[in-house]
Amino acid sequence: MQYGVVYLHGFASHPGSEKGVFFRTHFEKKGVPFIAPALDGGDFAGMTVTKILSRCERAVAELDPKRALVILGSSLGGLVAALYAERHQREGKRPAALVLIAPAFELGSLWRKRLGPERLAQWKQAGELALRDERGAWVYGEAYPKIGYPFYEDVLQYERPKWTFPTPTLVFHGAKDEQVPLEGSQRFADAANVQLVIYGQGAHSLSESLGDMQRHIDGFLTARQLVADRESKQAP
Repeated sequence: MQYGVVYLHGFASHPGSEKGVFFRTHFEKKGVPFIAPALDGGDFAGMTVTKILSRCERAVAELDPKRALVILGSSLGGLVAALYAERHQREGKRPAALVLIAPAFELGSLWRKRLGPERLAQWKQAGELALRDERGAWVYGEAYPKIGYPFYEDVLQYERPKWTFPTPTLVFHGAKDEQVPLEGSQRFADAANVQLVIYGQGAHSLSESLGDMQRHIDGFLTARQLVADRESKQAP
């Protein structure tokens, strides 16, 4: 069956990032429709997971309904991809497969550990958090200066002690990821239909492993009888 891809980028990223361009180029060469929405909708400070899920729904609606849906999510986008699959496991546009790169599971816990109770309280009181490091430099550049406290409040409702959706899923994660620790993906991989590929020297971006990831992805989709347009035309 022919398929289309919806790509969900990470926190403080965009569809034109290195990953986004790499995967778009690869899939479009194969004749596969590739849709990559801007997850913040032009309002990074007001972004929430609930709003991102709505944008994912709209992106999926752009695909030809006769095509199988593959969602490729990176970091925050990986969390949203899993939430979408959970929401649509019995109704709507159920994904045929998920591919998750360093998915930001347990995101609320990660924020709590990273900031601590004092900074969380300051964030709540101020209403927004300046994304600066200890030297005062913007962590993600001047395009992503602040994030509103509703982002944190909203993400808490999406904490999952266990995932149970049946969608076949391929996960990539670096063992040296300091932003989103590997353990979250390992716990997720305890569920059925999950394949976990660990890069022993990989950090969060895994940009050095894009070619290898793509080879894994192509094999994963082919094994599920999902074919690209040009592959199907060449088939006997």
